[in-house]
Order: sequence, then C-alpha cells, then structure tokens
Amino acid sequence: MILNSKENYPLLSKILIIFSFILILHFWFFHGSSLGSDNKSFSKVREIEISGLKSTEAKVGFKEIKVNQNLLGLPISVAGERFEHGILAHAPSKIVFLNQGRFKYFKAKIGIDDEGGGRGEVRFLILLDGNLAFTSEVIRGGSPVSPLLLNIRKANKVELVVNELGKYDYDFSVWCEPEFLNQIPKEWSTASLSKPESKSELKLDENKLWDTGNKTFPNQKGLFLWNIIVAIVYIIILTFVILKRRSILSNILKLKKYLVRPEVYILLLSAILSFWIFIPFWKQGLPVGWDAGQHYLRCWLMKNLFLSNFKLDGWSPYWYLGIQQFLFYSPFVYILVSLLHFFTFQLLPLLICYKIFYFLIYFVLPFACYWLMRQFKVDPLPSSIAALGVPSFSAIHGLGIEGLFIPGLFAQGFGILIFCFALGSLRKLKDYGGKNVLLMGLVIGILFISHIITSLYFGFCLLIFIAFNIYSGDKKNLFRIFTALVLGILISLFALWPAFNFRDLRGPEIGWGDFNFINDILEGKYFGPSLLNIFSILGFIILFFLKEKETKIIAFLAILTYLVASWKLVLLDSGIFSDIFRQVYKTHTFPYLAIYFIMFLGIFLQFFINVFSYIFSISITLNGKKATNQILAIVIICLVLVVTYNSFKRLSFLKGYVKVDSDFSNSKRKSIIEGFQWLEQNTPQNIVVAFDDRWETFGEIGFNQFASQINLFANRYTLQGNQIEATCANNTEVGKKFAEWPPQKLFEKLTRYNVSYLYTWNDDAMRNLSQHPELFRLVYFNGISSIWQLINYDFYYISNNVKIIKFFFSPERIKWEVLNKEKNNRIIAAIAYHPKWKLYINGIQTKIDKTDDHLITFSLPESESLYAIDLRFEKTFFEIVFNIISFVTFFVILFLVIKL
Repeated sequence: MILNSKENYPLLSKILIIFSFILILHFWFFHGSSLGSDNKSFSKVREIEISGLKSTEAKVGFKEIKVNQNLLGLPISVAGERFEHGILAHAPSKIVFLNQGRFKYFKAKIGIDDEGGGRGEVRFLILLDGNLAFTSEVIRGGSPVSPLLLNIRKANKVELVVNELGKYDYDFSVWCEPEFLNQIPKEWSTASLSKPESKSELKLDENKLWDTGNKTFPNQKGLFLWNIIVAIVYIIILTFVILKRRSILSNILKLKKYLVRPEVYILLLSAILSFWIFIPFWKQGLPVGWDAGQHYLRCWLMKNLFLSNFKLDGWSPYWYLGIQQFLFYSPFVYILVSLLHFFTFQLLPLLICYKIFYFLIYFVLPFACYWLMRQFKVDPLPSSIAALGVPSFSAIHGLGIEGLFIPGLFAQGFGILIFCFALGSLRKLKDYGGKNVLLMGLVIGILFISHIITSLYFGFCLLIFIAFNIYSGDKKNLFRIFTALVLGILISLFALWPAFNFRDLRGPEIGWGDFNFINDILEGKYFGPSLLNIFSILGFIILFFLKEKETKIIAFLAILTYLVASWKLVLLDSGIFSDIFRQVYKTHTFPYLAIYFIMFLGIFLQFFINVFSYIFSISITLNGKKATNQILAIVIICLVLVVTYNSFKRLSFLKGYVKVDSDFSNSKRKSIIEGFQWLEQNTPQNIVVAFDDRWETFGEIGFNQFASQINLFANRYTLQGNQIEATCANNTEVGKKFAEWPPQKLFEKLTRYNVSYLYTWNDDAMRNLSQHPELFRLVYFNGISSIWQLINYDFYYISNNVKIIKFFFSPERIKWEVLNKEKNNRIIAAIAYHPKWKLYINGIQTKIDKTDDHLITFSLPESESLYAIDLRFEKTFFEIVFNIISFVTFFVILFLVIKL
C-alpha cells in the first residue's frame, strides 16, 4: 500500500498534531462549561411567561418551545383532551423562573401532546433552588394528563424540567394550564400536596434494644503489614531500576521512532475524547448505576475483610444473611483496586482507586481494540481510525458509557477489556507461537478470574478456533491453544473450582429485555453512531472476500453470537450446559458483538484506503508518488474528521450519563444519608437492616445504590432482596411488602431473617407499621426517612425457644452459649446455607441442614441443657490445594514471560 511509504508519515503526522491541538482547545473552551449537563444538547428559545412571571432561562431539545399550540400550529391536545393554554417543549427541556417570594404554589397538568401519535416517553421534574422537589412517574404518549400542585413559597428559583428516557422520538411534553398561585385552588385539597399524611401521630422513641456489638474488621495488623510488604516491593523495584538503568534508558529512547507515525496521533485523539467525556466523573461521590455501589462495596470488602487477613475470598455478612462473596463474582479486578490502594500506602482513598480503574476500563479499550485489529492483519492507519470511534461505542452490558453508567457493570467492563487481549493473543499464536503460549495462558487465566460471563463467552470462541484448526489440520497450533488453555485453567483454579463445585448456590439470573436490534443499530441508538455502524456492516460483507482465513473467523463468530443473542441458539432445558449458556445468551453477548463491529469498521476503512491508493497510483502521473501520498494524506484526514465528528455527536448524548451520586444531592437524598448516619451511631454493627425495595418512588438512577450505601455509609448488613443472582438464599418479596402485608406477618418474616430495623420513606409503609406499636417502634424520623425497630425480640441470629447466654459474632465464625428449653429442638439460624459451614455443638461436629428458604437448621437433642454452639466457615481441602496451584502457576508464568 503506497500510504505506508516513510516519506508520507511526517506530512500526515504534522497535520494530525495540529488537529489534536485544535480539538483540545475546542473541548476546553466550548464544552468545558457543560460537562455535567443533561444528556441532550439544548437549543435556546425565547422568553416564556406564566402568571406574569417571566422566565430567565428557557431551553429545548428539539425545534422551539410553543405557547398555547403545538409544533404544527394546532391547539394543544393530550389523549384527545384539548387545552386552551399550555407550554409545549420537546424533551429534554428546561424553563427557569425567579419566584423570589411572589407566589406560594405552582399548578399544572402534565402530559405528551397528541402530535406524537401516542408515542413518546418522558419524566417531568421540578427543582426548587436546585433541589428536586417533584418527579413524576414515567409519562407516555396517549396517556391522560396528570395534575400536580407544588408548594413553592420558600423557593427563589423554580425550574421546570422534562427528561427524555432514551429514545428521544416524539417526546412532545406539555405543561397544560400552568399557573403560579398564592392560594390553593378549590379543586385541590391539602392532601394533594407532597407533604406526608398523619406523621404527627407517630411518636419518636430513642431507646435502643441492645448494646454495640463486636467490631472485628478490618484487621489493623494486616493493614500495617501490607505497608511493610509494599515498602519491600518498592525497594526491590528501585534496586532493579538502578542496576538496569542504562538498558531501561535506551529502550525509552527507542520510542522516539514512533513519534513520526500518524496512528500515534490518531490514538491520541481517542485519548482526548475519553478524557473529555470523563471530566464530570471526578467529582466527589460514587459512580451512578444500578450495580456501581455494589462493585465498590466488593472493593471495600476485598480490602477490609479479605486482603487485610491475607485471603482472596470468604464469607461476607454484607449481602443477604451472608454469602461467599466472590463465588460468582470473579475477584481479580477488586484485588487490583485494593492493591493500588495498598501500593500508595493507603494514602490514596479506596474510592479514588476504584474510580481510576473505572476510567481505565473506558480509556484503554480503544488501544486494546487497535491491538486486536493489528493481530488480525488490519493495517495501522485504519486500525487507529477505527479505534478513534471506540469511545462512542456502547452496549448495555459493560461496554462504553451506557454499560458503565446505566447498569454500572464495572467487572464486566474490565472483562471485555481483557477479552480483547485474549482474542488477539489467540490469533497471535498462529503466527508467532513459542513464548506467546505462556503469554496466552496468562491472559486466559486473568480473564477467567476477571468475569465469569466473559470467560464463558471466550470459551465459546475457543471452541470455534479449535474447530477451525481441526478442520485445517493445523496440529501445531492446536497443541499451542490447548497448552495455553491448560495454563489458564491452572492459574484460575482457585476461582473456577468453587464456582463449579457450589454452582447450585447461584440464584436466578436477572436478564434484560429485548431490543429492536437491527433498527437500533442502523439508527445509531445502539453500538456506535449510525454512519460508523453502516461502515461496520459493509466491513462485515467485505470480510468474506478477503484471502486471510483466520480473519474470516471473526465474521463466523459474529454470526453465531448474534444467533445466540437473538434466537436463543441453545435450547437445552436442564443440566450444566444449559446453566452455562443461559449466562451468555441475549443481551449479555451484545458487548462482544460491538467489539466485532469495531473490527469490521477497521476492515472497511482499510478497504476504503486501499481503493483510493490503487486509483491514485494509476491515475496520477504529475509529480508521481509524492502527489499520490499528499492526496492520500488528505483522504486520511477526511476519514479522521468523519469518525471524530460522528463520535463526538454521539458522545454529546452519552455524556449525560457520566454522573456521580452527588449529582443527585437533593432534600430526599440528604434525609436518607442522615438516616444512615443515625444507624451507624446508634445501632450495633452486626444488625440486619431491611429497607423499602420500591425503587420507582425515587425516580432517579442515583438512588438505586440504596442497599450498598447502607453497607458503606452506615457499615450495617442488609436484607437485600433485589440482588439475587449471586445467591439462591433470598427473599425478594419482603422489601416490597412493607405496606401490603399485615404488620404481624411482616414481623414474623423479619424476625426469621434476624432483621432488627426497617428503613422506609413511604407514607403507606409508615401508616402500616404504626398500627402495631407493640411490634414496631419508630426510633428515627427526619421528615422524609424513617427507621423502625422490631421490639420484644432478641436478635442473635438463631430462633426457636432458646435463651442466649453469650454471643460472639465475627466474619466466618459465630458462637453462642444457649440454654435449650425443649426436647429435640429444631434451631433455625438466620444465616444463608453454604456447605462450607461446619457446626460444632459442645465441641462435637454436628450435621447442618437447610430450610426451604436456604437458611441453616440443626437440632439440639435434649431439653433444659446448656450448649456451646460454634459455627465456622472453613475452607475445603481441594480449595487449599487449588489455591497453591494457582498461586505458583501464576507467578512462575509471569516470571517466564518477563524473562523471555
């Protein structure tokens, strides 16, 4: 290809350096002030007036705001009902008024104009002085208007906001008959306001049921010992650097030759995009997302509960009455986050370490995709241009902005990153073999201990490569693949064996709904921007005409993956193979399809550049090769501009998802944090808290970390019903029944699970609990959040007619001294069953059974006797052996890879 000639590099590199500098200035000066803004770009519109109060700011997401008419000039109509007055503003929109004490109330009717033909989906919000005061349910096209009346007497600034909910189409939101008032209209009663009812009847009782329990973790001696270990490691590294300083310096100087290569600067543009999109992320607070808080909690547990005791896994009481924390959540990325914290001598906060890895998952992916394309024989320039589009690619399960900030799939994002290196290493074996077998084994092992679903999917890819090598008769490469696979399994034995051996403990899978897959891709709503997706599809077609057989495997993988995702290719009803494939079908496979789309994009760009290279080499005779290279340089710049523009356009939409929980700092959230603080200061550490599990009452994604924040902010255990895929021991219904169940039934259920406090913010739940003051006592109330205590019950994790004499609680060991009150008493322990629990009664090992709801149960044979009960979570013999094998294999291979 003519473009690869060396004399063309300086020209292209100089142009790209200038372009990179211009792009940095553009982001800094023109987009820096809007980095934390809503997820759509607004258009400014004219001034709006309601009840004589003029707006100070008015923005709309599509066309313009209309008063008393829709965009077609017709009267406003919602579900067939016409309104004489109203403000139509296509979502996302924002209208700001300065009240300054003039009015006491705001009323309106909200809905979507019939102009959308019954389509559209939005949420209305009202902010008072920057705090969220009203949030509607999801409003859909064709639904009747919903009336609202809000008390604004203390607010200076009133913001009327409408958020679109993803699709952006036909969101013709309307504030019908809006008015600012000083008196409540006759048709409204005081009950219509957002103030809770009947709370004056609830009495506060600050009495505590029991004293503070045992605080046994983290192991402070272990944390101190880690500082010593880190200091020794740094001394060894420093010694090595001093001894090898000349060779290290010479290797650094060799990097200068890459500074004239244009792909370096194209990848730099990708880095700029990644930095830009993540600027709002570095504000104080946890990343938002359904699982983001849970993943940070696992980092916290890895540091405080396991690594401080020099373990990689164990029993954790922080998740539904206790589970083996990393049984179905692979531990490697959490180990890395904790090690970064340790290797800064614990001075860099763990949350910052977590955020650094969160960012790196996104930042490194373009470079990983570039390397992956290079292994499949795509040239450097098209590979780098395709990598430039990677920041704009998303898939709901772990890839890109949507995957990291909507479901918050931190671990899967890391697994996808390692998957790129594993797939590239698999291809590299074909051409290089030798020492790459060791490297491939290391990467496979790391993948297997990084994310279980991604490793299962990579196993699927391995089968395809093995089948291809058997078909082509390449026994040498087949041997290399099997050798690398064996090495990878040996490295990951410590995690794979428990996951396989205790697979019956896994809870039911939680999946995602279907997508209008093809249309969403063509319209740029899924994967990458529309134009880049179309280029990728063309690249997929071009792939079939290439001579490189190994590269065609990607097309075959993509086809099979799509079949698994959309048609449930595996229809087995039972057995281990069904259990495995259930984890990777449907939307779970979409991130890997997106990776293939990026590779197809690189193939298309290579074809495009080669076609131009061929045309110019034939048609241009003036000045010969030099003119050809100059024109091709212009073609490359145009491709870079096209990819950058399309990526930036999609990222402008996606950056609205890049938020932390402090972005949701309103009065409701503040009241919840205050409740956490009360729990931490006034309750024992080893209590269990049940919380209201009705998420729809919050209305914002930032609140969906409620369970993990009780763990993190209050350092208390929770009865989590909503996170159930990691354990079959769960009761999802309890948290949703605070208002529906009779208090007596609720009390019986909660005492069975050793729950001693309830947390709710809903009026219906508070009214229900207050009906039986002999069962539930209100111990904390701040106007929004309330905490209730179960009374007349001893919360020591066991029940059924025994008297507790002594009680000791620590991670992985719980001891009781009890007086049994009846013969053949069947004891139920409010601890999730696991085969690794061993029970000793008066020093004699006793059999453990499990109840129908997966709790531990055992018998005390005699009546009126004193028993010492000792429950221990112990490692099995095979786990100890496999831990040693994994540890030795990992460090031996790592040493050999570095040495070679």
